[in-house]
Amino acid sequence: MTSLPATPSQNNGKLPESVTLVIFGGAGDLAHRKLLPALYNLCVDGALPSRIAIVGVGRKAFSDDDYRGFAKDGVEQFSRQPLETAEWNTFAASLSFVNMSIDEPGAMSTLGSKLDLIEHERGLGGNRIYYLAVPPSLFIPTVEQLARARFITPPGEGPYARLIIEKPIGHDLSSAMQINDALAAVFDERQTFRIDHYLGK
Repeated sequence: MTSLPATPSQNNGKLPESVTLVIFGGAGDLAHRKLLPALYNLCVDGALPSRIAIVGVGRKAFSDDDYRGFAKDGVEQFSRQPLETAEWNTFAASLSFVNMSIDEPGAMSTLGSKLDLIEHERGLGGNRIYYLAVPPSLFIPTVEQLARARFITPPGEGPYARLIIEKPIGHDLSSAMQINDALAAVFDERQTFRIDHYLGK
């Protein structure tokens, strides 16, 4: 049986060397109020990899600079630590945005091209975390598109791929089972991380 790369807690606190974090729903309220401020705080605390790219994905017509402004506003309002110029500049340099809708033809090609460019420019090794900050109704379409685009690397084969989803998962037992079955068809359970939105607060 193959194994995933160790997490920091399993690896004597050592962070992975590099990673690309792709946030679907990256221009939404969850990203603005919670995710981007939390990532900024991790940056300040030295708890992010030394080489990281954070790529927001969404329908808003943001440029990379627009997205940095969106993130800065979230940090200023919701961060537990104040915005400091040096730390912010480091964090802002990692931010990019891709304007796309998951149901658009060729959308994943657009995303793939941007990720390839960013990872080349920043010297990243292709490790990716996909964070679904979208409604549960979009979990299955997003994961299926990732699979069709061949963005998912099986455990132990080259750069790793991981998936983070926010609960609630569906609206009842049947829909939750349907979502979990769809996720399992693409991601190994060891690659999948579920976060309880309210406990996470």
